[in-house]
Amino acid sequence: MPLGSGAYGEVHLAWDREASSWVALKRFTGQDELGLLRMVIESRIRVSHPHLVRTLAFRLVDDRAWLVTELARGGSLRSLIARTGRLPWG
Repeated sequence: MPLGSGAYGEVHLAWDREASSWVALKRFTGQDELGLLRMVIESRIRVSHPHLVRTLAFRLVDDRAWLVTELARGGSLRSLIARTGRLPWG
């Protein structure tokens, strides 16, 4: 099930059989090496913070890059800003 897309990828809802939980599966769709490099760097970030999703896996399969992250619930940041006008500084 598609969740969204951007300049460098499409994000889909996926079921992780090992963890028995829903995850976000991002497929790189960009055409340039810089975009792929950004995705690889994103996959290597290991930060624990309540407002960031954790990267669970990064794989190259048949020359396609896939990034698996925790699923962030609650909609997109774009729709939240559209509803509220802007986010509180805190």
